[in-house]
Amino acid sequence: MAAYTTTMSGLLTAMKSTLLLYQNTTLAKLKHYQKSVLNPQTVFPALAILPINETYEYGLSNSKYDVTRNISLQVFDLKFDQTQSHDNTVDLIKAVKDIFEDNHTISGTTYSLKWDAEGYGNTIQVGNKFLKRSTLNVSAKSRENFSTMVTTGTCQSNVNPKDLQDRIKTYLVNNKAAYYSTVNTIKDSPIEPIPVLPAVLVGAGYKSRNQEAPAADMSTVYVDVAICTQLFAKETSLNHNLSITEGVKDVLQINHQFGGYCEYSNIENIEYEPEQIDERNFMYRTVINLACKMREYI
Repeated sequence: MAAYTTTMSGLLTAMKSTLLLYQNTTLAKLKHYQKSVLNPQTVFPALAILPINETYEYGLSNSKYDVTRNISLQVFDLKFDQTQSHDNTVDLIKAVKDIFEDNHTISGTTYSLKWDAEGYGNTIQVGNKFLKRSTLNVSAKSRENFSTMVTTGTCQSNVNPKDLQDRIKTYLVNNKAAYYSTVNTIKDSPIEPIPVLPAVLVGAGYKSRNQEAPAADMSTVYVDVAICTQLFAKETSLNHNLSITEGVKDVLQINHQFGGYCEYSNIENIEYEPEQIDERNFMYRTVINLACKMREYI
C-alpha cells in the first residue's frame, strides 16, 4: 500500500502496534490493549481504540481522494481508590498523546494528525470500586485511490428515490459473494425487528434540489447504507464489521452510476456506532452516507 494510504481497520491496527512498542516503558501501567470495546473480564488499566467516523474530500487528480478519520483512544482503570484510578487514566492518556506526537505518521498511514477533544476522569461506580475513563480523540488524514469505476453512457431522468434505493440494493445483492460473503441479509431500511446479522440495510433518507436551468433541475438523493454486525467485546467482532464495510464501499464506488440511475454518486462520510439491540445483545452499526446526483429533467 502506498504511503499515507490505509483503511479504518489498518489505521486502528497501526495505532495499537505503535503503542505496544512502549508497553515496557511509558505505558508500563497498561495491562490490556484492545481495538474494540472492552469486556467485563478485562484486566485494568486498559486501553480501547475505537472508530468514530470518517469523511471524504474529493478534488484530487489521478483518481485519488483524501479521507479524514476520527478515532477515540480511551483509557480505563478500576480501583477502590478513586483518586488513584483517576490519576492513572490521566497519566496514561498524556503518555499516549506524547507517543503519537513522536510518531505522527503512525507507520506511514497518515500525513496529518490532529488532537481533538480530551476528557479526564469520567466515573462509573461498579460495586465498591470506581471505573475511571480518560479519553483522547484524534483526527488522522490519509489518501485513498478510487476503485476502477464502471461508467454508463446513458443517464436516466426523474428516477424515483425508491427505484434508486432498489437499484443500489440489487447491486449490493449481486456482489455479495465476491465482496462480503458472510452477510446474511440485504434489505430495505428501516426494518423491525433487526434481521439476522450480519446485515446490510439500504434506505433513501432525503432529497435536495438545485435548479440548473429552466425545466432541468439537478437533485441529490442521500442514501444510507448500514452495515450491522453482532458486537462481542473482541477485536474479531469489530474487524468483521470493518471488513464488510470496506467491501460495501468498493461496490458503491465501482458502480457509482448504478446503471444510469444517477449521474454519479460519492460517499460523503461513514459513521461507526455501537448500538443496543435488546437487554442482552449489541451490534456494531456502521452507516455509509451516499450522495447520489440525479437528473430532474422535463
